Amino acid sequence: MGAGKPDVPYDVRNFKSKFGGELVETPRYVIAHKPLLYAVGKFVMSLGVGTYLNREQ
Repeated sequence: MGAGKPDVPYDVRNFKSKFGGELVETPRYVIAHKPLLYAVGKFVMSLGVGTYLNREQ
């Protein structure tokens, strides 16, 4: 983790690669314990309500 997406330029990945080692892509999972609530929240965030709620007052 922490190396960014492989097809997007990312300076941190270049810095980390100087120390050797091997980049390993591991899958990332989302486990929703309440799928209905997760779907509603995802829909609300897609409307942009989250940016409205998180803006500076």
